[in-house]
Amino acid sequence: MTPLFERTWSTADLLGRHPLQWDHPNKSTVFDIGARDPDPTDVIRVCRYRPTAPRAIEDPRTLRVVAQPGAFTYDDVDEPHVSVFYPNFADPDLFGYWDGPLLAQDELQVAEHPALAAVRQQLLAEGLSTATLDTDGRPTPFTVQGARRRVAIDVAPAPDRPWGLYGNRFARADVDTVRAATTRLEPAPRVNLVALTAPVGGHGRYTTLQIHWILTAAHTAFAAAVCCSDGSPTRLHTGFWGCGAFGGNRVLMALLQLVAAAAAGVSEVVFHPFDADGEHDLRTARRHLDQLAATLSDEPSRWVTAVDGLGLTWGVSDGN
Repeated sequence: MTPLFERTWSTADLLGRHPLQWDHPNKSTVFDIGARDPDPTDVIRVCRYRPTAPRAIEDPRTLRVVAQPGAFTYDDVDEPHVSVFYPNFADPDLFGYWDGPLLAQDELQVAEHPALAAVRQQLLAEGLSTATLDTDGRPTPFTVQGARRRVAIDVAPAPDRPWGLYGNRFARADVDTVRAATTRLEPAPRVNLVALTAPVGGHGRYTTLQIHWILTAAHTAFAAAVCCSDGSPTRLHTGFWGCGAFGGNRVLMALLQLVAAAAAGVSEVVFHPFDADGEHDLRTARRHLDQLAATLSDEPSRWVTAVDGLGLTWGVSDGN
């Protein structure tokens, strides 16, 4: 795949050019816990890609899929002989709300990998697009390689934070609670990300155009990750992309991601269903996948028509 643009920067230079100022005290607290001088040898590589629909759907039943409960832990990023990518479930404007009070998936990732905020600032300084959609509304995912994860923030419920810290709850927590939930990581691992936005705010039954758009977005992102793996097997972590604030259907979004991963040549998908309800939805998606794969050819249009035939409908935003 040929990116729309590619940039590689020294992490130290990025953070030197763009000292990070956070608009919320809880974000500043997290940043201060993880703050240290960057390794002068660290670099971050960023690419933006044009939408690329799959030409053929390899049998998705051959794709290795592992269900891993809970949130992303990034504990396999240094595993040898495999290229590991984690998702950034992006806003249409990449890392657009990094400095505000919210702590949804995108903002959580930037808080834990603060150099991502400087990546955004540098893209803007160079006049490069931070849009995960083109001017026609088509998906333009990014890959970001080499960002250091400086801290881990535990957003799960605990005795001192019974509702957890995810989403809007983060801003309402006191500083001591945030500090107790944040762990400085030594050493700070390098992480590879693939940033893709999902469709937002639909209602009723999914249309064939929406299904094709989702499949194209996921395939573009996952094929980019495979391309960046330079021949190594690609392990892709993901979850219920676009199924929180954007109101997507969890079964459909899981199903289409698995189809896209197979088409892109991903070696293994680690899917994070987070809880028992999510595990049920993932099993349902995989059951649909097996049934469709048993009867369909590798023609993508047939897959779009078949998924449309499932009659799956939009969910509702969870407010986060």
